[in-house]
Amino acid sequence: LQTILHSLDMTEDSFHELCGYIQEIEENLGDDSENLYGYIKAITSSEEYESFLQLMFGEVQRQQQEAGACMEGQTQEIQVLVPEGMGPGQLLAVDYLGQRYELYIPEGYVAGMSFFANIAHH
Repeated sequence: LQTILHSLDMTEDSFHELCGYIQEIEENLGDDSENLYGYIKAITSSEEYESFLQLMFGEVQRQQQEAGACMEGQTQEIQVLVPEGMGPGQLLAVDYLGQRYELYIPEGYVAGMSFFANIAHH
């Protein structure tokens, strides 16, 4: 947020004022006759969603590394939902924090069930 505000030459105080102003408008309109909700959705959506995801995943990884929680070769347990049409023994591609992992669905697990898997950070 700080980087974005700085790039817009905007202070935190002026950002908070703007948020308060938008909230006031919403409260006064009530029925959204001016399509405020559509406007807010439009201005807060990222046009390049993949770039946004990579930026966010990179930040999460940086913070984990800084905290010592995520080091090369270390594993982490994640929960995986078996998708419709898949079952035991099938290879499932799972994206986690911007990385792709290939996991086999364990015996006894069918669509709609979830299982835990250990993944190695790379």
